[in-house]
Parts: sequence; structure tokens; C-alpha cells
Amino acid sequence: MPVPADKRIILITGTMSHDFPGGQKLTVTGATNGIGLDTTIFLAAASPANHIIMGARSLTKAETKLSEVHAQKPKGSLSYVQLDVNDDESISAAVKKIKEDFGRIDVLVHNAGVCPESMTQQFTPRQMMRDTFETNVYGVMVLTEAAFPLLKASKNPMVINVRRGWVASQHLTQAWTLPTLCFPTRTSVGRPIA
Repeated sequence: MPVPADKRIILITGTMSHDFPGGQKLTVTGATNGIGLDTTIFLAAASPANHIIMGARSLTKAETKLSEVHAQKPKGSLSYVQLDVNDDESISAAVKKIKEDFGRIDVLVHNAGVCPESMTQQFTPRQMMRDTFETNVYGVMVLTEAAFPLLKASKNPMVINVRRGWVASQHLTQAWTLPTLCFPTRTSVGRPIA
């Protein structure tokens, strides 16, 4: 899909679902639902200079949501790419497709994440913590590293990390939140990193 060079290329990471043993339900959001979908709609409506790439595990869901957003007649343009932040092959394929189609990423919005819907236990089971870190920490880091060359190709690259309150406030101390990554982009708080 040819996109004019003056458009901002924005990738919003995709959705996933996961049930932990014992029936723990997770609330998961990406570009096709929740905050990610709202962000997609807002950024697409905000400016004709924005091109939003919706990252999604399910292509069927991505196509449906893309049609719904297009029906709202946004000023900007949209497309989607299959992306599962817990699958290295999926990350590689998505980055390759974005490179072929756009040559860069101007804004990477890390929105895919997992968060227990309700906690009945005081402490988090070990497997739940592993699965949460797999998505919310390792997925973010692996995708950012894979997308780094495309971010470097941008004149003004930015990485935005959407954090889930559960990790920082209820079960882990602030010391356990994802540290700022040392990439020459902007963090979610907008501080330039050298």
C-alpha cells in the first residue's frame, strides 16, 4: 500500500488472549479492542498525516475492526498487520511487512498486554507472573529491538509504552516496572534518550 512520505507511520501492537490454569481470566487489549482500538480511532481521526497500522493476532478481527473504523470516515489512513508479541516469528514477519510497505515506523505504541481481570489471591502465582512478563516486558523489548531499524529510519521516532496498573500498583513495587529502554527514541514520558 503506497503511503505518501509525509504521513506519520504509527504501529499499535496487537491483541492476544490467555487463560491461566485455574480459570484466571485476563483482560487483554491491543489495536482491535479497548484502549488500543480507541487510540486507533482517535489517531486516525486526528490528522490526514497519520497512517495507523493495526497490529493484531487475528486477521479476521483486524479486517472487521478496520472496516468499522473506515466506516467512521477518518481523516487518516489505516492498514493492519498480523502480530503476536509473544511469537518471535510473528514479530519478524510483521516488521518485514512494515519495512516492505512503509520503510519506517514513526511511532510504536506498545499496547498489547495482559492483566488479571480479578484477583482473589493476595499473591500472584508464579506461572501467571511468567506469562504476564512474557507479554508485558519481553514482548515489548523484543518488538522494539526488531523494529529498531524502522524507528531509526524515521526523522522523529517515538516509542510509547502503555502500562497496565496491575503490574505497578497491586502486586509489584514500582521497582519492578519496566525500566526505560536505552533506545535513541522517546519514551512514554517524552524524554529524549541519547
